Amino acid sequence: MDGGNFGAIFRCQHKHCGDNEIWKIGAVKVTHPNALDTYLGAINSYDDMEDRCQEIRTLALLQKEPASPHILRLQEYFYNRETKELRVVTELLEQNLRDWIDEQQQFTERQGRSVARILLEAIQFMHVRGIVHRDIKEANVVFQ
Repeated sequence: MDGGNFGAIFRCQHKHCGDNEIWKIGAVKVTHPNALDTYLGAINSYDDMEDRCQEIRTLALLQKEPASPHILRLQEYFYNRETKELRVVTELLEQNLRDWIDEQQQFTERQGRSVARILLEAIQFMHVRGIVHRDIKEANVVFQ
């Protein structure tokens, strides 16, 4: 779906086994092991692993009740010690604000106010919990 210097995002599908088969669509962010080694250093100890899991801890904290409808939902996370791949599975939100604005013939003041209100509510939700995003940009504002 998307990618960057340190990883890629893929569409995924999870099969929940039980009496009923439930298929859930999500997104998985895979951090490239070489990027982790180069950018962050090899994950060799528990402390190193803790340092790398800040995104996971933050998403988990933001899931606690009452949750915000404007915050990405964490589903699962996995770390493979052999390949050093970190995989973070979230709900699937297929469009980002940058692409949406590019697709619009015009962007009205009303639309701008709506986007600003939702974004400010999400930022306030994080700040009240002591979390600062540090990378707010159109590409990181995702929605359905």
